Amino acid sequence: MTPPSIAKPIERGGLVADNAPLLRVNNMSVDFGNRRKTFRAVDSVSFDLMRGQTLGIIGESGCGKTTLGRAVLQLLRPSAGQVLFRDSDLARLSGGELRGVRRHMQMIFQDPRSSLDPRWTVGDTLREPLAVHGIASGPAADRIVDEMLEAVGLTTAAGNRYPHEFSGGQLQRIAIARALIARPQLVVCDEPTASLDVSVQAQVVNLLSELQERFGLTYIFISHDLAIVRHLAHRVMVMYFGRVAEILASDDLARAARHPYTRTLLSAVRNPAMTDKRSFRSVDPMATDVPHLPILQPHSCYYETRCAYAEQRCGSSRPALETIEGQHRVSCHRWRDLAGEATV
Repeated sequence: MTPPSIAKPIERGGLVADNAPLLRVNNMSVDFGNRRKTFRAVDSVSFDLMRGQTLGIIGESGCGKTTLGRAVLQLLRPSAGQVLFRDSDLARLSGGELRGVRRHMQMIFQDPRSSLDPRWTVGDTLREPLAVHGIASGPAADRIVDEMLEAVGLTTAAGNRYPHEFSGGQLQRIAIARALIARPQLVVCDEPTASLDVSVQAQVVNLLSELQERFGLTYIFISHDLAIVRHLAHRVMVMYFGRVAEILASDDLARAARHPYTRTLLSAVRNPAMTDKRSFRSVDPMATDVPHLPILQPHSCYYETRCAYAEQRCGSSRPALETIEGQHRVSCHRWRDLAGEATV
């Protein structure tokens, strides 16, 4: 059987978002360490996410993508800022109130095998959220489990089997079923295709797209794969060393990207060898080393040491996250200079 293709982006017209954001993140930071030495993994990140839409988050390893996703769900407590879910400040909720909200906020992890209990059958795994949240039990729970297994493309017989009996792609379908069985509104997908073969990746991405439309889901989709993010997401947030470099519509990536780092990512997708540098004049933007964390200055642009467009103020002044047009925002002193240059 020919595997499905993700070359063509999904049709986004069928997803209707209301006027109020489901999720609003305001100046959120996450610190690790102690009083003597602290590392800021997420630095003053802000964004809104409308109901029924997908925000794709991309960036290099260690840029804070997963930390951001966990902090949104309060699996990690932010050091500063706000996370507003349905206009409720999650940091102000009591333990019981937060447990009630968790039914509506779920996560799909990168490695489904390690996220599933090998001692439980798939049916036991899927029934647990129904019991924890008081949704259903007994025959009613069994019916919901069967319906969810079928929704993710598995047979009801899968409920009687154990995780070790399934392939990686099937395990990710089970993990998706577990995340969705309580019918959440927001789902954080933390690189759910990273450990899968390319053909299986396509199947899982298409499944997530179908489930979003069927259940009216809102996604945060974290990935290294720009092609997948462009296919699935309505908007894309580019992160670099814990900061937001750019936020823009997925459809605008190829023609309207203004941050040099976003353009570097686009160039890398087109030409992994980075031999074509037309978008960056005669300078290879990846030729310099990644700056060591201890020498990063809080009042500078972190990308300055790798940027072909860097100038003196980039090393002494942190660029603000400016709004270009609509929801397009960029953190770069020289984005106006890039506006006239063609992207990839």
